[in-house]
Amino acid sequence: MPSLYCNHLNPNDKLINLEGEEFHHLAHVKRITVGQKVILNNGKGLLAEGVIRQITKQNAQVDIVSQNYTPYPERSFAIAFALLKTGMTSY
Repeated sequence: MPSLYCNHLNPNDKLINLEGEEFHHLAHVKRITVGQKVILNNGKGLLAEGVIRQITKQNAQVDIVSQNYTPYPERSFAIAFALLKTGMTSY
């Protein structure tokens, strides 16, 4: 199920309008159609499952079915990548 960023998502929302970059990604990149399920996130731990109600040329309306709050982990973590040593390039 596709996940889309929606910074204006609030716990009390029952209907969300997606516009701009997220709408473009939903309609033209992912090619999601009416009736399909999506997950919306606000970047602050709130996840909402929704169903596409309507798609127009400028926006999409999403009915919110359920919401879930996932708090940040207590311990922070980092991911690091080791640099690879370049090898012999003679062929």
